[in-house]
Amino acid sequence: MNSLKYLFTLLFLFLSMYGFSSDSLKITDIEKNDYDVVVIGKQVWMQENLRTSTYRNGDSILHAPNNADWGGLQKGAWCMVENSNSQCEIYGKLYNHYAISDLRGICPKGWKVPSLEDFDVLAQFLGGEAVAGGKLKDVGTTCWQTPNLGATNESGFSGLPGGQRSSMGKFGNIGNIGAWWTNTKNQNNTAWSISLFAYTGGNALYKYYNEFRNGLSVRCIKD
Repeated sequence: MNSLKYLFTLLFLFLSMYGFSSDSLKITDIEKNDYDVVVIGKQVWMQENLRTSTYRNGDSILHAPNNADWGGLQKGAWCMVENSNSQCEIYGKLYNHYAISDLRGICPKGWKVPSLEDFDVLAQFLGGEAVAGGKLKDVGTTCWQTPNLGATNESGFSGLPGGQRSSMGKFGNIGNIGAWWTNTKNQNNTAWSISLFAYTGGNALYKYYNEFRNGLSVRCIKD
């Protein structure tokens, strides 16, 4: 088993040297959801948003579709974008930060929710925050609203605009904003997140902090 892990690590190191990305590289979560993987610099990322409703140890994450239920929570929860199965297939699930910080773990074994520093490393590899956003966004306007400024997806990250869910349960900005949690807490029940935009400033990657009760997308990174 150790030898297999060593060979797997060598493979990713080799691929990262050449900026390789491929849909043939996949990982599987505890629910048997498959995710494409992309190597960006020396980092290995999911190429899709997380869809699990189960912690890594097999415990269920609370499903909270109703606004009243969502807004009053102080424990981990998930929902589908606009509570729609079809939207979930495109954008994955949204999670509050209580699910992110739960010690049972939300990402597959060997993977983690990225820190703010992990996103900093990603942005610097892509030329800095001012231009990294466009390189992270999926191209076209099938999901992103017009004009999807600056989108090239040259990184292969394929970022999509799943929007957000507010602490009161309201969905918003689907098609306009992609927002992903980090595991880096700020203060007063807030944590840092990363956002990409379809319109003005669409070339850039932005850092914001959000309330723990807000619902955002998640991309896991290899630990």
